[in-house]
Amino acid sequence: MGAGLSYAVVTPARDEADNLRRLAPCIVAQTVLPTAWVIVDNGSSDGTLELATELGREHGWVHATSIQGAEGAVRGGPVIRAFNAGVAVLQERPDVVVKLDADVSFEPTHFERLLEAFAADPALGIASGSLWELEDG
Repeated sequence: MGAGLSYAVVTPARDEADNLRRLAPCIVAQTVLPTAWVIVDNGSSDGTLELATELGREHGWVHATSIQGAEGAVRGGPVIRAFNAGVAVLQERPDVVVKLDADVSFEPTHFERLLEAFAADPALGIASGSLWELEDG
């Protein structure tokens, strides 16, 4: 399972409390759990940091941290700063670091299959899953 590789997840989050409530069960249900899930709040006003802190109390491998956010929603730079801040707080460097948006969900074998892809091809530097959006139910 997971080809023996370790991984950590970093989720930059700004006003993502509702999305984190959907994402958290997906992460917790993984057949191969991450060594850490760092949720980096970057200026939320909707309780994102509080929810991330609560998730950390429930699961010792979940960590909440925050950085100063930009004025209003801005693409690009703030997300990269939040990701880098999350990587910086990882206590151990895993084999794979995942940058995961908060507004996704996936099946329990998602990361197991991605780790198998990395194990099968040591030259692989980046991997992803397929995106499917549910419309009209």
